[in-house]
Amino acid sequence: MTKNKRRFVGLFAVALLAMLSLACGKLLATPTPEPTSTPVPTNTPVPTNTPEPTNTPEPTNTPEPTNTPEPTNTPTPTPEAAVPPVTEEGLTVLTHNGFTDSNDAVHVVGQVYNNTDTNYEWVVAKVEFYDENDNLLAEEESYVYVDILLSQEKAPFKVSLWEAPAGLDKYVVSVAGDETDDAPFTGVKFVQDSGEVDEDTITIIGEVTNEAETPASNVRIAAAIYDADDNILDVGFAFAERDIFFQDSLSPFELYVGDIQGEPDSYELIVYADEAADWQLDDLADLELNSIDYYFDVFDELVVVGEVTNNDTTNVGYVSVFASFYDENDALVAVGWNFIWADILEPGAKSPFDISLFGSPEEIDHWTVWVEGDKTDSEVEGDLVLEETDNAISDDFVVTFTGQVTNNGEDTMEYIEVAVTVYDADGNVVMTEWTWLDGDLAPGASMPFEFEVQTTEAAESFELYVQGSVQSD
Repeated sequence: MTKNKRRFVGLFAVALLAMLSLACGKLLATPTPEPTSTPVPTNTPVPTNTPEPTNTPEPTNTPEPTNTPEPTNTPTPTPEAAVPPVTEEGLTVLTHNGFTDSNDAVHVVGQVYNNTDTNYEWVVAKVEFYDENDNLLAEEESYVYVDILLSQEKAPFKVSLWEAPAGLDKYVVSVAGDETDDAPFTGVKFVQDSGEVDEDTITIIGEVTNEAETPASNVRIAAAIYDADDNILDVGFAFAERDIFFQDSLSPFELYVGDIQGEPDSYELIVYADEAADWQLDDLADLELNSIDYYFDVFDELVVVGEVTNNDTTNVGYVSVFASFYDENDALVAVGWNFIWADILEPGAKSPFDISLFGSPEEIDHWTVWVEGDKTDSEVEGDLVLEETDNAISDDFVVTFTGQVTNNGEDTMEYIEVAVTVYDADGNVVMTEWTWLDGDLAPGASMPFEFEVQTTEAAESFELYVQGSVQSD
């Protein structure tokens, strides 16, 4: 199995986008005109908060995808990491390593151990950099990867110099923190995890769950990477895909550490979280996943498609879908996510989505998909409508959609997109696709669109959507 990467395919989030579903109908078996070229969308920024998803439909079985190259090395997790004898009292730098990466940046990584009977917060690792004559050249510091370090526990850190000073020869690392009577949120636990190495990059995937009755948020996973001699090589961290965790909530995570200087052999993981605030719980949106399906694209990569409906009474934004992919023994083999097509989803509105897996593992047998989004006071912008829509389907089930977009609003619109959801005879999603349109659209003006979608013989009907952004001054 190769390393797993997220493919970001989503919205160009320059401003709030307006969306209006205006065209639907049957697919017509008429000659297919030559499609125009489709611009490539840019990536979408990551939202700052995503609330609790709604219930997830039953996973769908997946036929066997294409063969996947074997990884170069598979590191082993260390769930119960042993702590070597520590004689120094207080906060201790347990292990550390300094190295220069391929971009000539200097990094010092390590683990801090709390050898006291007290919890510590604001724990900072400080590194002083010297030349061979012990002259101080630079100093940097960074917090360890936990908010509160428990007694007799450890946490990784990473301190970086992005431009190494001339004459750098050595470094000294120290640690400090504040004693606290506060305790960290400890309800989030690991369910499973595994790691894969591809050249100088390690990818660790896994799942976490909240075993506490108190909802959690801001769940982060930190990793320390070791070689075969238990020397620390590097560290990294990632957020769980789910943001708000109620009791028994499950979420996948995917953590990358790249440009590793050495040969990874094992890793240690730590998870830390916050108690969810009332305002975060109030922001939870009522979203529903509809009719999840899949197909394999032209690169033989697995693509999961479906629709999301806003069942809430307010607008919802930053709606994302994420998935755990399992083998036949329920072992996690891949993680994927994406934003839905619509930026702002009004009450009762729906939007297509897709989740594409780059390097789809051949072990995939089934999956589970979740959806999350924030309630928002933001309104959709502009007044774009679809007119004169038509379609033609060829003998090999390529559907070409045509029509025009008209700006009925008072503002010039830009970054205009047209999307389609294709359904079978039972109303299940078969395929989703969307395209950018070139140019701006003045009030009262129209522009044509044309794009094609490779479907299957199950394709029966469709629904078209349009959205855009008010042109900035």
